[in-house]
Amino acid sequence: MLSLRVDHFTGKPTAYSTEEIKGKTTLSPKLGIVYQPIKDKLSVFGNYMNGFQYLDAAAVDITDNEGNVTGREVRFFEPEQANQWEIGSKASLIKDRLSVTASYYDIKVKNKLMGNGIDATQAGEVQSKGFEVSVLGSPIDGLNIIAGYSHNNNEVIKDAEDSGYLGLRTEEAGPENLFNFWANYTIQQGALKNFGLGFGANSASKLLTLNRSTIGTFALPGYTVFNAALSYNAEKYSAVLKVDNLSNEKYFIGWSTINPQFARSISLGLNY
Repeated sequence: MLSLRVDHFTGKPTAYSTEEIKGKTTLSPKLGIVYQPIKDKLSVFGNYMNGFQYLDAAAVDITDNEGNVTGREVRFFEPEQANQWEIGSKASLIKDRLSVTASYYDIKVKNKLMGNGIDATQAGEVQSKGFEVSVLGSPIDGLNIIAGYSHNNNEVIKDAEDSGYLGLRTEEAGPENLFNFWANYTIQQGALKNFGLGFGANSASKLLTLNRSTIGTFALPGYTVFNAALSYNAEKYSAVLKVDNLSNEKYFIGWSTINPQFARSISLGLNY
């Protein structure tokens, strides 16, 4: 696969600027290749992708040496550019009943807008690299499995020395490790035929919702949440009894915020 996106962006002057805005053209190439050493059983792949994101212009205050506001100006930014390459493999196992995919990636974002407001600069460069593994399938009759694990190293590799971000993980990067698992087995015969039992978990390592050398680090702790379900599926109706957060784990998510999540909950679903 080979493609090229060509994007031409224009704009009009604002209330804070009578200067005519010049048009901007951005190119975004993509390349991908897949090879099957064992046809329909084992694939290896690699790809390169470029992406970009236009940034809104910002109206900021102009101040004198004493901090008095003397006017306003519009600050324009270059598009943020991301370049990513990835390699991986996908295997079909147990007579095509189970699919396993593993990949390694490296992403660099340049022209990253760091800070905010009048202190915003576009000197940042961020690198994210890591690997992902996913499993999907039905290895035996009645059993369905979905599982995934990802590990991500993220670091600001270029920025102003006094910015507070250089060498640290970005606050929007999320947890370094994520894991999810769900398995459901439906009895195939006998008196309990069509009854099903499911069990799963979601896990995340700590989240650095604030991470700057100038003001410190604040981390939301990691967590593991277990869930379970009991179901019955007939031809025309079904019933599912589900328990989320079996261990009543107290956990939080957020991005510069602290958002408490649900405690243990029980729900019953009926479908006809």
